[in-house]
Amino acid sequence: MKQKIEYLEKTLEEKSTREREYAVDWRTQKTGLDKEIKAVTAKHEAELKLLLQQIDEEKDKASDLEGKLAEKDQKIEQMQERINDLEATYKSQLADANVTIKDLQESRN
Repeated sequence: MKQKIEYLEKTLEEKSTREREYAVDWRTQKTGLDKEIKAVTAKHEAELKLLLQQIDEEKDKASDLEGKLAEKDQKIEQMQERINDLEATYKSQLADANVTIKDLQESRN
């Protein structure tokens, strides 16, 4: 019986020792994983921050380009109006010149 008790005590002590070792190992792994997770998280947060900054810069560029495009469109419209005005003036002057030519030809006859 004494041997059995000693055996059981020894077995219990060995199990307790293994449990402590497992607990220490588990804590060590947990700490390592926590550090790894923090490092990866920090890396991705930095990348995300950079990407968001780049997005903002691209939005600003797009806004500037849209403004320039609107200015160019306005200039094109103004130039088209100018062309139309000049064309109307030219046609009017041409019509007047044709009338004058016709009057001169009639007066010659």
